[in-house]
Amino acid sequence: MQTYVVSDNEQLSAKVRKVLLRAGHDCPDSHVVSLARGATIVAPSELTILVMSPDPERAIATLGEMSTALGGISLRSATAKHVLAVGPADAKLILRTIKAGAEEYLDESEVETELDAVLVRIMSEGATGGEPGQVISVLAPSGGSGGSTLSANLAAVLAKEHQSVGLFDLK
Repeated sequence: MQTYVVSDNEQLSAKVRKVLLRAGHDCPDSHVVSLARGATIVAPSELTILVMSPDPERAIATLGEMSTALGGISLRSATAKHVLAVGPADAKLILRTIKAGAEEYLDESEVETELDAVLVRIMSEGATGGEPGQVISVLAPSGGSGGSTLSANLAAVLAKEHQSVGLFDLK
C-alpha cells in the first residue's frame, strides 16, 4: 500500500515511518513530506498519515487543502483513501481533526501501538474483497409471536446462499 507521511515533526514522522515499514508498507524517505506539500500527494496515496505536531492549525488547514485537491470530495468518501492523524491527546483538537476529514486520530504518545492496530484493521478490510453486507430487520409485534424463529430461519437460508451471516436478536 503506497503510504505518505505529512509532517513538520521529524522525530514523530520517523516513528510513524518505522511502524509503516515494519508492517510492510511502501514508504521511502521521499514519501515523508512537509505540511506545505501535503495536498500534492493525496492523489497517488492510498494511506496518508498527517502528523499534527508542532502546528495543529496548519495540519487542519492541510486536511482542507487535501480535500480541495480531490475536487472537493470528502476525504472519508474518496475511494480507497485512508487519512489518519497523529497528534496530542486534546479532545477539541481530535474533534476538529475528525470533522476536517481524518478517518482516525491516534495519540502521538502511543503512536506505535495505535498505528499497528489501525494498519491491521485497514489491511483486513481490504482483504475481504467481498460486497458490502446488507441489514435486514425483523420486528415482531410481541413476545412469543415467532420473530426469533423467523430470524433464525432467514439467517440459515442466507448463510447457505452467501456463506456468511450475522444475526443479532435484541430481545
